[in-house]
Amino acid sequence: MNNLFINLSNHSSNKWSPTQINAALNMVNNGPIIDMPFPNIDPNMSSSDVIDLAIEYRSKIINLIDEYEADYVVFHIMGEMTFTFNLVNFLKDNGYHCYASTTKRNVIEKDGVKTSVFEFVKFREY
Repeated sequence: MNNLFINLSNHSSNKWSPTQINAALNMVNNGPIIDMPFPNIDPNMSSSDVIDLAIEYRSKIINLIDEYEADYVVFHIMGEMTFTFNLVNFLKDNGYHCYASTTKRNVIEKDGVKTSVFEFVKFREY
């Protein structure tokens, strides 16, 4: 059985914390994590254009699954909400598990400047 974790986000897995990497690998019995860059969604796009883009990405995903001959695939999808909604619905309707990452926001204040640092907590299923 070939397992696959597809990360469709703007956050490449090579920049994830060890905790997040281990959580992803545990979900797919140490199958590979494949990064797919999240598309740039123009805020002026129509809803129809966003749906068309989601359909295009469905094809890319199916090709990727075929390329890896994957039997079990988990998706991490984080990005523009209307695109995510359409893609997650398609994937779930076809039996795939889709997750968002949850984080804890830590605010550090120094010299009047606030900096937010996000710490991975867990994956939450859509």
